[in-house]
Amino acid sequence: MKPRRTKPIALQAPFGWRRWLAVFAMLTFALQAQITQSHIHFAPVSETGINALVHALTAPPETAAQKKKSTTNDPANCPICQVAAHTGQFTTPSAAALLLPTEAAVIVPLLLSIAVAIESASHGWQSRAPPQA
Repeated sequence: MKPRRTKPIALQAPFGWRRWLAVFAMLTFALQAQITQSHIHFAPVSETGINALVHALTAPPETAAQKKKSTTNDPANCPICQVAAHTGQFTTPSAAALLLPTEAAVIVPLLLSIAVAIESASHGWQSRAPPQA
């Protein structure tokens, strides 16, 4: 058997385009995970007591556009939170085609009981011998 000829080590490319593509994909997923996991929303600071009463009395009335615009730090209005909430629709895999270990453990006794039921004779009424103990 002839040994396979390979390129000398000096002529082999250190990284092909596929490896660079894989490195780029891993870096983008790492960056996305870092951004979505490290971004937090602080609870809005609200005034209480006398300060809330003074602010309510001295503040000018809000227009409909100002009421519609949310000034709170709400995750429902955050684009990063919205993207993170919808990523499952694009990245979750399809249904698994193989049996899980717990499902296999349930199926095995069922198959054994069916096999035993098929092999055993239900009645010995056709024999002329005395019953077996």
